[in-house]
Amino acid sequence: MANLLLSSNAAVDIVLIAIMALFAFYGFIKGFTSLLVRFLAGILTLVLSFVLCRNAADFLNDVFGMTDKLGASVAGALPGVFGEELMSMPVSMVNEGNLGSLSVPKFIVNLLLKIASDGSVPADTAVVDVLAPAFAYYIAVVIGFVLCYILFRILFFLIGRLFKGVNKIPLLEIGRASCR
Repeated sequence: MANLLLSSNAAVDIVLIAIMALFAFYGFIKGFTSLLVRFLAGILTLVLSFVLCRNAADFLNDVFGMTDKLGASVAGALPGVFGEELMSMPVSMVNEGNLGSLSVPKFIVNLLLKIASDGSVPADTAVVDVLAPAFAYYIAVVIGFVLCYILFRILFFLIGRLFKGVNKIPLLEIGRASCR
């Protein structure tokens, strides 16, 4: 039987198949690990961007005055979206009866009722002057999220390239060669 295997080159075929299977398994593990690391970096990017988006919005506001500039644009657009009647109404006149007749989203109703009841703004302030800065800040937070996401993706890409480049350092090549 042993002579039959050797004479038909079946043993060589088995050894070659075993070597190919070993390299295929190694490639599978290496590819899986690479994919897993990239996936976890993507999740970490989303989490960090979500956590830091308000800080980024505050930074953008401090450096560029973004909320004020966006607030002016938003103030011009809000009457077209929610109607001139609501936007020109003083905060002191805001109540559920006034807002019930208008088609206003519930989160805006809740915000306006909270502001009207706590007296944090003067009574004669128009609704547009209250909503525009709030909406501008939300827009700045979204911009902060996008910027954080882009910056963290670039950072993790560069870290990945750095770790791939570590394998090519000549000093490490000498150390690996002596281990073989």
